[in-house]
Amino acid sequence: MHYFDRAGGPVTFDSGMTRHFDVWVGTVRDAATWVRESEGQKGAIGLYGYSLGGFLTVAESFHDPRVNAAVVHAGGIWDGYDKGVKQVPPLLMIHGRQDHRVEFSRYVPQMQRFVNSKHGAAQFSTSIYDDQDHRFKEMALIKMRRETVAFFDKELKPRQKAAATLSAR
Repeated sequence: MHYFDRAGGPVTFDSGMTRHFDVWVGTVRDAATWVRESEGQKGAIGLYGYSLGGFLTVAESFHDPRVNAAVVHAGGIWDGYDKGVKQVPPLLMIHGRQDHRVEFSRYVPQMQRFVNSKHGAAQFSTSIYDDQDHRFKEMALIKMRRETVAFFDKELKPRQKAAATLSAR
């Protein structure tokens, strides 16, 4: 999804990200609405986001009850988006321990504390890559993609089967 387009293109500085963050979250929300309306989607919705997209994924998944699972790769909780949380779907946080752009020591523990204190540890799992930084190397990306697919299979497919069973009755 091209969320940058709504704010006139890519923004490379943190001040620009702060200024446009709400607009970009709205773009993610609109995409979920579009999927539901245009595709007649009745099943589960999962979000995946990397870096800034990971922050958008967290923000939207905390505030949109249509989101049933989320994978956050090198992201976290954006300032203020831990207020008024409506839900915390099952989350998988993937992060490189050597990440200095989205600092591991700041964002991973913050997410763990927030989810565990407010919404139960069962909702949150991590996959930490000790030797990776912000941009994963090819072999780590392959492994991470497999983990992501397995997580979504586990979290979303049972909901789709349940929805199909309910609609068949």
